[in-house]
Amino acid sequence: MTVKLKQKIDTIFTDIHNTFYDDIQSLNALIIDRLESPVPLIQQVACHLIQAGGKRIRPLLTFISAKMHGYRGDRPVHMGACIEFIHTATLLHDDVIDDSVKRRGLRSANDLWGNKTSILVGDFLFSKAFEFMVADKNPEIMKVLSKAASVIASGEVLQLSKEKDLSLTEKEYFSIIESKTSALFSAASEVGTLIADASEKDRKIMADYGHKIGTLFQITDDILDFGLPKSTPGKNVGDDIKGGRITLPIIYLLKKKPAYKTLIEDCYNDCKDFELSFKKLQDALVEHSIFKEIETVIESIYNSCCSLLTAMPDTQEKKFLQELLSFTIHRIK
Repeated sequence: MTVKLKQKIDTIFTDIHNTFYDDIQSLNALIIDRLESPVPLIQQVACHLIQAGGKRIRPLLTFISAKMHGYRGDRPVHMGACIEFIHTATLLHDDVIDDSVKRRGLRSANDLWGNKTSILVGDFLFSKAFEFMVADKNPEIMKVLSKAASVIASGEVLQLSKEKDLSLTEKEYFSIIESKTSALFSAASEVGTLIADASEKDRKIMADYGHKIGTLFQITDDILDFGLPKSTPGKNVGDDIKGGRITLPIIYLLKKKPAYKTLIEDCYNDCKDFELSFKKLQDALVEHSIFKEIETVIESIYNSCCSLLTAMPDTQEKKFLQELLSFTIHRIK
């Protein structure tokens, strides 16, 4: 990632965080407060991940959506915490499934405290998320968020069932990422409109926007895993391969050049020299312009998302949604 681009991204989030400064501070305080437990290990494990970083994109979508549609109050803070708890719970479970040793540049919770602890603390966070839903007393919000939690779990199971399966299709890939990632982005955006009692039309627009930006976020994240030049991924390069996950670059390369199947199998099957095989795979992806082909897919989703934004009034919140969209795709530039 170039210095200029990093500065631009930092500026985007500085502007958004400054606008929602009070909400973000309240969100962070609420999260810490709700992590109180007679079992100290619960707070220790959860805080390790929650306070390790992250831009709070999902809660920000709720803040922006609610304010854009005229709401002024503290309900977005509570629902933002709910969404952050769901997200953090899925990360704890993901790291166990993937046997990850790092998360956001730090040792993962499962590496520090073990798989059993991580799974149970993840379950604790899910239960806390549902407490928020019940307390809000809005059945539509509960319906949206509980469905998102269910869809995320289904996506994780589907991904696990397709581990190292090189016959995975592009359609199946999108089914996985739209479940495990896009669903919560969509829910976070839609919840803001529900808090604001927005129209059905506005609700659908924001749900679609969240779904598309979530899809873009996951595709770019999958590309970053291959260590693009000038990129700074938030995880170790090659984690998807080591975790057995089949992503779009692999699907496209196999479709275009089936002869690379043996090399790809070597990478996925813990060959003795993973680094060498992975480097050959990186070179093949670049040589055959696989990333450029994926950029065409990204551009199509991006343009579709921009079309959704044209239906929104010209407000500061709309500008923020446009900037978040730009941030998402520029992570790979």
